[in-house]
Amino acid sequence: MAILEELLDKKFQELEINESQKDILKFYLDFIKEKDYTTYSHSIRVGLLGAEVASFLDTNPNVFLYAGLLHDIGKLDIEDEVLKKKFGFNEEDYEKIKEHPVQSYNYIKHFNPFAAEVVLRHHRHQEIAYPEILPESMFQNSTKVLIAYYSRVLSLVDYYDALINRRNKDDRFKDANTKEKKKKILLENNPDQSTLINHLYEAGIFGNGIFNSLDRIKIEEDKRLCFPEIEGKNIMLAASLEPIYRPDMDLEDNKKTLEKFIAKSTSVSRAFVHLTKFLNKTKSPKGIYQYLYEAQLKNEMEKHDGEVSPSLLEFTLPLVAAHILYDPKSEKNPFLLFEKARELLKETSEQDVEWLIKMRQKANKIRGKEKYRFYFFPVNNVYDYYLKELAECDFEDISTIAYNRQFTEGFKDIRLAFRYFQRSNPEDFIKKVVRSYNAIFQRKNYKDKNLDYRLAADFITAGAYLHLSYKKEKVLISKK
Repeated sequence: MAILEELLDKKFQELEINESQKDILKFYLDFIKEKDYTTYSHSIRVGLLGAEVASFLDTNPNVFLYAGLLHDIGKLDIEDEVLKKKFGFNEEDYEKIKEHPVQSYNYIKHFNPFAAEVVLRHHRHQEIAYPEILPESMFQNSTKVLIAYYSRVLSLVDYYDALINRRNKDDRFKDANTKEKKKKILLENNPDQSTLINHLYEAGIFGNGIFNSLDRIKIEEDKRLCFPEIEGKNIMLAASLEPIYRPDMDLEDNKKTLEKFIAKSTSVSRAFVHLTKFLNKTKSPKGIYQYLYEAQLKNEMEKHDGEVSPSLLEFTLPLVAAHILYDPKSEKNPFLLFEKARELLKETSEQDVEWLIKMRQKANKIRGKEKYRFYFFPVNNVYDYYLKELAECDFEDISTIAYNRQFTEGFKDIRLAFRYFQRSNPEDFIKKVVRSYNAIFQRKNYKDKNLDYRLAADFITAGAYLHLSYKKEKVLISKK
């Protein structure tokens, strides 16, 4: 693990950041890491240093940690050719960069509204301040004063890290090649914070101590995540986009819904990281359903409205397990994975059946009603459980039949959704969704019957997980 990430984990422990919050922060950081490693390392340094400054000032270090880690997440929306440019910036480039505080605010306002307001203002304290117009605040005037103070300190920390670490050829800091010159530039450009700057140097928070070593850290360029993290991220991405797999939803109008699903999916995905590590160690599907139960527990623990569909968790678990055990490098024909997943269910145990039942009981508890049926069949494995359950179905209930036949007949509908993802234009993700929907609802058994569109959404989401696991292109949703 890189030095910065080790320091971040220690800071999480020191500040007693709970697992749910850590997962959300790391989820966002993973996106930044994949987009631009320089922004990723800068974000961690600003978060860590901000927390140190906050402790020095006897203010809340958690706010500065959150705001520092995510202050530049809005740069995810900036084109690579602008974000990664090292020289030759023009006015058009600068205008695009100036959009990032508002975008950062929009990403995190439902996760941590106070930190979001701090982040929104972190470029309002410089000679050319932006954004010029702020969204309406939800806080009272007394809190706004505190937000302004926190944002000013965050701005200083952000400026300091850029001064110490940025190496752009035409950067305003290019001549800051000694500690003395750096301090002079810092004071000249932040005259209202001169007292604080001097105190931070005296305390060893600026210029010395542990953050002096951070100034010199050169993180390896290999940005590949380990396999368990990749599986978790693919589940996270697919599940967080579930709301757009519905014909009655508009992506822009439901941005708040998407943000809540991201928070939920972040927690749930950790169970799949644990599943991956378990299978890498045991090489056997026996025991995998304990991680289905863990995923549902995380569904319950996360405080955001809504939930990741328990049906989706059931569909993806055997597919993820098959991917891990039979094609972890995503090199083989992905369509073979569906039959592998069906056969894998036959190798599970009675204890896995118990975990499946417990998961459904937990899902019913969250919803406050008996939506998910469960029986106590005397069976030896999960595959036989689904067969017995199918035999008990009301054959007028097309959705229940379609649900169970995924497991007993090789995930036919999920396979169909996946096929349409694979066939479609690699940059037109929304059309892939539409085509998958149309294909599923045109099936002979569903065309004239009332298949639940939410079940179809789960089929498509499971197909999207596999598409992410095997895709070659980078783009999910085109901005055209």
